Amino acid sequence: MGDDNVITQAEWVAPAVNGKMLVLSITATSREYDLWSLLLGTDPTGTLGGSIKPHAFFYIDAKADGNDVYYTMSATASKTVDDTAAVAESGTPAFTANAADVIFASTTQPLYVDRTAHRYIQVKCAATKTAYLRIHLSSCLRPGDSVP
Repeated sequence: MGDDNVITQAEWVAPAVNGKMLVLSITATSREYDLWSLLLGTDPTGTLGGSIKPHAFFYIDAKADGNDVYYTMSATASKTVDDTAAVAESGTPAFTANAADVIFASTTQPLYVDRTAHRYIQVKCAATKTAYLRIHLSSCLRPGDSVP
């Protein structure tokens, strides 16, 4: 495995660590969070002296607690998600603006993160629903890197 690559999540899998969980309250309003505000993909003792690796790759586990959580990730800010966005019946297939993937209630989704391409996460629930999205770093960059 290269210094900045995670090949499979099965390598160096880490459990949820007390004090190192991100728990987002999710409502029916689309919200966006900047994951660079967290020390994910850092090199705490290496040559970068604890600085963020802009092109770090790692897995996070995201669990929907309560209801389904709709999400996307992006490199740029000011994106939203819509749990009902879809191509109209008999419409021309196309990528749909604001369309989202779903993490079903009480399930965990492993997500491969490229720190640059997936800087922001956009989340929401369906109308009238709420949930928590529980996120933790589940694989490190390499042995010796810290799980923040």
